[in-house]
Amino acid sequence: PVIVSVHDVSFVEHPEFFTRTRALQLRLTVRRTVCSAARVLTPSDFSRREIARCYAITPEKIEVIPNAVSSSFRPISRRNAAEWVRQRFGIQTPYILTVGDLQPRKNHAGLIRAYEQLVRNHPEIQHSLVLVGKQTWHAPQVLEAARRSGLANRIVFTGWVNDEELLQIYGGCDLFVFPSFYEGFGLPILEAMACGRAVACSGTSAMPEVADSAAILFDPRSAEEMVRAMRDVLLDAGLRGRLERLGLQRASLFSWDRAARQTLDVYYDVAGQSMREHAGRARSVPVTIHD
Repeated sequence: PVIVSVHDVSFVEHPEFFTRTRALQLRLTVRRTVCSAARVLTPSDFSRREIARCYAITPEKIEVIPNAVSSSFRPISRRNAAEWVRQRFGIQTPYILTVGDLQPRKNHAGLIRAYEQLVRNHPEIQHSLVLVGKQTWHAPQVLEAARRSGLANRIVFTGWVNDEELLQIYGGCDLFVFPSFYEGFGLPILEAMACGRAVACSGTSAMPEVADSAAILFDPRSAEEMVRAMRDVLLDAGLRGRLERLGLQRASLFSWDRAARQTLDVYYDVAGQSMREHAGRARSVPVTIHD
């Protein structure tokens, strides 16, 4: 029997977020695998509903096993982290951070437009904008959005970074913003929370499920809502401190150990069911005994 893990079905709902070849490949292969699988694993209730709807399968066939955060992501000194980031990447503090490969659904261009409006409306906010993530086929459009903003000298692209570097970058920021249009989970939200940093994120797809009440939610298609969320957190130290405390509590509720045990339980259950069915078929085979 086959057990398949499907994080989301964004390639079905939003093929425009992918190259044509990649979207077609995923639509063909995932459908075939999901429909033949004994069980489907997914990290959120949102993805469970979407998978059941897209492939017309019973929700009982789909197990929700949430992702979690590596123990390497933890609170560290903001001052020390900011100095480390300045020396390593030349990033001037304070700064706003987002993390994600430069692809359409991550909405980096929308964040850059909101950041431009934030700085224009509130010149007292001196923060830079730092974008961490691997460059993809969509990167030229994001880089062009930064150039057109007139704030290119305050917008930093680090490219891909390792977990040690990412810990320091999370640790040095004042605010983590995640403006994605669509996520089956949204792991960077929990990573930032585990590092004790305030989070503002999209209120779409699985992200409200992950963030719960520990983040400021906004419509990723509304620059005004994004600006308001960033402004409120950056200018209100009390709100920022409360979000940092709530985020730490929220991240602690997710466990990779528990996810591993739940995953193994599903494999044992499916394997055991398969063995029982096989044994039942074997017992049903007629046997003729000759003297």
